[in-house]
Amino acid sequence: MAVSSIALLDLSEIGAKESHVVSSTTRYLTIRDRSKLVGYCYPRIKLTIPRAYEDHSWCYYVALNQAFADTIVRDYKKGDQIWIHDYHLLLVPKMIRDKIPDAKIGFFLHVAFPSSEVFRCLAVRRQLLEGMLGACLVGFQTPEYTRHFLQTCSRLLYVEATTNGIQLEDRFIHVTSDPIGIDPKSLDLRRKEPAVGEWIKIITERYRGKKLIVARDKVCS
Repeated sequence: MAVSSIALLDLSEIGAKESHVVSSTTRYLTIRDRSKLVGYCYPRIKLTIPRAYEDHSWCYYVALNQAFADTIVRDYKKGDQIWIHDYHLLLVPKMIRDKIPDAKIGFFLHVAFPSSEVFRCLAVRRQLLEGMLGACLVGFQTPEYTRHFLQTCSRLLYVEATTNGIQLEDRFIHVTSDPIGIDPKSLDLRRKEPAVGEWIKIITERYRGKKLIVARDKVCS
């Protein structure tokens, strides 16, 4: 079974069981396209009420989502599982579902999902929700974000929301919270490997008497 992961540059990561074959479909965007894609959705999904609907960012957002969807549809093989990640690609699940009705699609949102009171302020709220509901499974970081999504779908789309997901006329979408983290046991074993010990010695010698500051930055910041 193949697992296809749709990623925006290197913003997405996918984990799979060892028995799976993982392939990644990545579309590289220009700086101009990236700024319009991130600029449209990021402030809106981060619990911020948007400005007046006065620019053309939505057109770019739709076009770029369609480009991702067209790519995965082109590469799709029967039996593939498709994973889509984050706010950049909220429309992709439905775009794929429209072309491949029986596709197995998972979607995970790595940022917060706002309450229905905030989300309803979006002029394109229905399109975004319907885009996400193209997936078979929708995942969030916390139970709070899951609850926000279920309530928003119920209040704005008038669909039946249960504690486990959304019931549409023709199918059920599972909605869950799965916090992203690390495997402490595996990490502990790896840090004891000889190669890691060698790197520790090298770094200790190279920066002896100095203080090191290690930081991780989101590439979409």
